[in-house]
Amino acid sequence: MSSTGKFVDANHASMRIDRECLHDATFNESAEEQLEKLTPGGFLHYDYRTPMAKEKRLPDQFHVVQWNIERGIQWDRVKDTFRALKADILILQELDINCRRSGYRNVAKELAKALEMEVYFLCEFEELDSTIRSPKNAVGPLSQPTLHLDSRSGNSGAGGISGQRRGQRHFHGNAILSSVATLSNVTAIPHYVGLDWEKHGVKLREPRCGFRYFMRCCIKSCERENVSMPDLYLYSCHFEIFVGCLGERGS
Repeated sequence: MSSTGKFVDANHASMRIDRECLHDATFNESAEEQLEKLTPGGFLHYDYRTPMAKEKRLPDQFHVVQWNIERGIQWDRVKDTFRALKADILILQELDINCRRSGYRNVAKELAKALEMEVYFLCEFEELDSTIRSPKNAVGPLSQPTLHLDSRSGNSGAGGISGQRRGQRHFHGNAILSSVATLSNVTAIPHYVGLDWEKHGVKLREPRCGFRYFMRCCIKSCERENVSMPDLYLYSCHFEIFVGCLGERGS
């Protein structure tokens, strides 16, 4: 089975809610190329559906699961739960890519592969490795407890983390997955109210670059068994917990 990897970059210079940027991924890149170009507000796309699944359409009655998976830290439990649920659509928050706290996995990609689904991942933050990060929020070798890296290979010593090179980047965001119907018109919409993480992240011991976004995907009517049904729009979002109740409502 082959996967399709696509990257789309969102222009997020303006954080106004009325600035919606529509993105259609139209070119293929390797996973390494995608991650090299990824920035907050950008997308990753992987498709691990079988040829048979791609021929199917979304039925009138379908199963949607929404879950904040807490970075994918409990990877096996998350994966096994989704396999048991057999959802048509997954709407997820808090997925890590290449973060130490979640085993340096590309959680979005590995989940899509394990479940044979299509996925769009929206990057909200690039997580910055730092000695001020606690073990709970560790994203790289500098985070506590600090790991010793072999200067020749870049691999860790006693920490036992293989294949982790100096300078690797770390990402965090949300995702939407589909088992049969093709996702399209992926869109990133900045929250109206948000925390300036580049300014306040150090105070919270979570240095990071980025911003909160609403993620929107569309399942077009032609992807539904009943083509007379309207397009179906799916949203995934994580409200900012550090702006208070009024700030969350304002988002």
